[in-house]
Amino acid sequence: MSRAIELAKQYAASGLVKVPQPTDTVHNDCCVLSMDTPLYPKDGLYVSLEEGWKGYGRPFLDVDINRHDTTSAGAVVYLHINTKLVPKKKEEGEEPTKLAVGVQGGFDGGKDYEEEKDYQIAVVPYTDSGVESDWLYLSLDDLSELPEIIGEAVLAIIDHKGAEDQAAVMAWEAGEEERPISKYAAELPQEVVTKKISPNPSDWYCEKSGDRENLWLNLSDGYIGGGRRNWDGSGGSNGALDHYLEMKEQGKIYPLVVKLGTITPKGADVFSYAEDEDTMVTDPNLAAHLAHWGIDVMKMSKTDKSMAEMEVELNKEFAFDRITEAGKELDRVREPGLVGLRNLGNSCYINSFLQLIFSGSVAALSGRYADEDGALRRSMAQQGALDHESSSERTVLEVAKLTNALNGTRYCPPIPKDEEERKLDPFNGMLAPVSLRKHFGKGHPDFSTSSQQDAAEYLLYFLDKLNRAEQASTLDTFHDGLGFSSDQFGYILEDRLECPKSGTVKYSQRRENLFPLVVSMDDAVTSSADASIDEGDAKRLKTDGGNEKVEGEGKEGPPPVVPFEACLKRTMATSSVEGFRSPALDGELVTALKNFTFLTMPQYLLIQVSRYYVDSSWQLAKLNCSVPMPQELSMERYHNKSPGLQQGEKEMPDSTQPAAATVAAPEADEEILAMLMSMGFDKERSTRACLKVGNSSADAAASWLMEHMDDPPTPTGGGSTEEDAVDADALVMLTSMGFTDRQAKAAMKATSNNVERAADWLFSRTDDLDAAVAAVEVEGQQQGEAATGGSTAKERLLASDGSGEYDLVGFISHVGRNVSHGHYVCHMLKEVSPGGPKKWVIFNDEKVAISADPPFDLGYIYLYRRRPSSSN
Repeated sequence: MSRAIELAKQYAASGLVKVPQPTDTVHNDCCVLSMDTPLYPKDGLYVSLEEGWKGYGRPFLDVDINRHDTTSAGAVVYLHINTKLVPKKKEEGEEPTKLAVGVQGGFDGGKDYEEEKDYQIAVVPYTDSGVESDWLYLSLDDLSELPEIIGEAVLAIIDHKGAEDQAAVMAWEAGEEERPISKYAAELPQEVVTKKISPNPSDWYCEKSGDRENLWLNLSDGYIGGGRRNWDGSGGSNGALDHYLEMKEQGKIYPLVVKLGTITPKGADVFSYAEDEDTMVTDPNLAAHLAHWGIDVMKMSKTDKSMAEMEVELNKEFAFDRITEAGKELDRVREPGLVGLRNLGNSCYINSFLQLIFSGSVAALSGRYADEDGALRRSMAQQGALDHESSSERTVLEVAKLTNALNGTRYCPPIPKDEEERKLDPFNGMLAPVSLRKHFGKGHPDFSTSSQQDAAEYLLYFLDKLNRAEQASTLDTFHDGLGFSSDQFGYILEDRLECPKSGTVKYSQRRENLFPLVVSMDDAVTSSADASIDEGDAKRLKTDGGNEKVEGEGKEGPPPVVPFEACLKRTMATSSVEGFRSPALDGELVTALKNFTFLTMPQYLLIQVSRYYVDSSWQLAKLNCSVPMPQELSMERYHNKSPGLQQGEKEMPDSTQPAAATVAAPEADEEILAMLMSMGFDKERSTRACLKVGNSSADAAASWLMEHMDDPPTPTGGGSTEEDAVDADALVMLTSMGFTDRQAKAAMKATSNNVERAADWLFSRTDDLDAAVAAVEVEGQQQGEAATGGSTAKERLLASDGSGEYDLVGFISHVGRNVSHGHYVCHMLKEVSPGGPKKWVIFNDEKVAISADPPFDLGYIYLYRRRPSSSN
């Protein structure tokens, strides 16, 4: 008997080996402490046979081994997985038919290789002196000589879907969600036939304009009209929509239209103009509805582009190729700080943000989480990060994993020079932030899904969660006086509210991490050349979303340009607050004036170009315009170095306006309460259950209690966390009045958990409630930080204040109709070789290359760094 088999039997006898079930998570695709995978580096991955089935790269295997009793001789057994790539026969390429990445018919879909996996059983011996250097390996053929439990565990791990497959969808499509069934389809009215629709496309034309393209047939009355304009200004005559509205004015609801030229036996593009749908829909009775007008779907063939194909074409012709620099011969690069991330399926919004912030452009963050020796990650593992997925230690661990992968030397081998070798480069698309995405998204209604999301919203959410984890950490690295990671982007704004009639003013302060730049098409000019002139002298375009034709031209011109200076002035301008109840005038309604200035300037200024708006149909739409952003930015003119009440100003008194109505706090039904308490539930939980079910019945309240047995008791204050310090029952009452959970919590905190006073507080601040809530949250955060012996956020930001002179170091761009569709990429100014000149580099998921033409005017989120000489 070999020593390896003897040690494996000894290990199996310990009872530690467990067989994973289909519902268990098995980490057979990536190390839990690094980005090592079975494919790269060549060491492969070692998967534990014990419960948890965690995978480890060889440099971190000691973390798992040291959990065992190593005071006497023994061994730990792992499944060792190695993967290599082999060429795959490539089929003829096709033009993309979907605005997608990584799916058939999408942009750059398909792979040139297949994976071959090699499995071995690794036996790692140790003695009381430590782990032996010579590890022993067995093949799967040796399983017959090993205890049955080892064979069952090994085969189950091999057959199991990896954590990556369980946590992520491997491809994404933009705008290709499943179309809902229209509620109007089942009983759609159809007028008596007075005409038949010809099956010949040459006979179709818009009854409003005569156009012969992009035509839509109204299924109720047979009217043919042109389609609406697309997001780039192209499209039809709007005849079909105008006709729907005209019919509606006559009391006829004819919402469903079908796009002529897309009808086939398999279906067609159907749109609902109904205000409560206003989207692409499915009509289950489409064949019958078309037959009513003489169209036999079985005889029809596709003669026009579908809506999905038109979206792809628009993106190809304008933004997609422009932003991703498609069609250009770009020089690929791979160095520390120049490392790509695989698209997990609608994860480009995550990748672009992570690459922008953690690839070295923000030195304080990449430096704080850098631990090429693994010390920080080992520390987090020792504190239970691997066993508690929702812990703050796990948050720190995930960020450390990512930061070291992006900036270390382990994951940036030289790019093969030969084209065929590049196809089999094992590193291509290897880094996949699966566990980070899962951890940060857990419990969030949007970021926990596989749908595309807004990169700006994710950025703020990510920084907030990271900030809370760093605050909770006991590590010295987060309490070194340099503040938390979000402080690198944080700044304090001072709001000024003026009542012109009384001549009084009120000042308040708030913290922000992202500066939204207001974009208005009223400021648009005709060409990029006009963007540099004073916007007051520029030729204006009368547009709705930038979709009108340029004057004097007979065809669509380039996207209109909105000058940055015009956007900045509009953002910083004084605005009117209609219907403000002035405390200085006993609540009299007046038009107040409001503006803000920067009390502090951040180390790094994040600017969000607000290209998105809600259109007349309450749908999120995107302005098709160019906003040339400066590479050198001065914000010093908005730097307020003399905050607060100015000489000659009169302070506005605090609001004394009573609540619009006094609402009594709800009470539990005494009979239901008694029944619950007779079942053994305490009064506090029973009262809460009654209120949660609205005193509907004892059965409903008891069911609620059984479903929430593990809930913590309602907090009573004194030592509880900020999140738990608000009475849950009071929140139910306040939110039932129409206030949000966040507003109700702020009100309770501001009034010492007095629900009647909280209601008064909310109703008396309806004119500027968001600012009041933000002020309470900032104060609470500062008090919590001070209670732990640290400096407050305001103190830290004041200490790091400096001049508002900035240089552009990176930006995120988006292509698509709105932020929940399309694709994100990132551009950054980086050193592409040690000590060499800085160049603009594009990060398009896993593809990283020197940029030939950075789209400075089409970005969404811009990162500016304060000049070194500009700090205090």
